[in-house]
Amino acid sequence: MRIAHGVQMTSSLKEKLLRALKSPVAIMGLIGSVLVVLANTAPAIDGAKNLWHRWAHQQAGLETNWQGTWKSRDGYNYAFAMQLDVREDDTAEGRIRWELVATPPNSHLANRIGDSATEYVSGRFDKVNNIATVAGHEVSDPTLIALDSYKFQIKNDKVSFIAMTKHRGEWEAEAQGSVIVTAK
Repeated sequence: MRIAHGVQMTSSLKEKLLRALKSPVAIMGLIGSVLVVLANTAPAIDGAKNLWHRWAHQQAGLETNWQGTWKSRDGYNYAFAMQLDVREDDTAEGRIRWELVATPPNSHLANRIGDSATEYVSGRFDKVNNIATVAGHEVSDPTLIALDSYKFQIKNDKVSFIAMTKHRGEWEAEAQGSVIVTAK
């Protein structure tokens, strides 16, 4: 009896579908539904991939230590050491310890060679491309250093970097050195 009843249900369902397909409104409704499903498929799949990637490849925070030299077009040279802590969401906070190494001739800072100051920075670290983009928000000695914006790129060797500095709207200085990146 169950088999016969199941066959009857299938036959009844087929009849209803055939009747519905003869109606233009039903056909448009069916096509519209299919289009909505198709339109949402790609974003749904992308969302699922992103969730899977985050779950399967969870990255802990990072501690990064950068050391190098900074040179401006004007002839100012500083040695620096930056400690940057990177959270799981890629936001970063840290500080840069600057030491004045050389100045242009007749600079008002010539008598301060060897002096140091700290710049406090925050920004982001792109873990995929190994790029830190940070900006200064406070300095310990504004008579020795100024607030700047920075873009640090770790090279393919994973131990050296190049960087650019933006001050007053222009990329006007470069830096280079070595970096150590460790997971927290």
